[in-house]
Amino acid sequence: MKRIIVGTTNPAKIAQVRVAFSKLNIEVTGIPEGTTVPDITEDGSTAEENARKKALAYAKVQDHPVLAMDNALYL
Repeated sequence: MKRIIVGTTNPAKIAQVRVAFSKLNIEVTGIPEGTTVPDITEDGSTAEENARKKALAYAKVQDHPVLAMDNALYL
């Protein structure tokens, strides 16, 4: 089974991704508890840029690909 790490410790975000991947036979986990991850300055001009920064930084720490999200609110 393939595995993807979601770049968060937020259980709600992990559950959201689990639902999205539920039919693909992919194990979805978050950043393991106790893992030290770098603080990321979210200074990108878009939510996509911020998510990319987080994914790359977390992947370096995990030595595994990481999916990161940056939720944006549009009014």
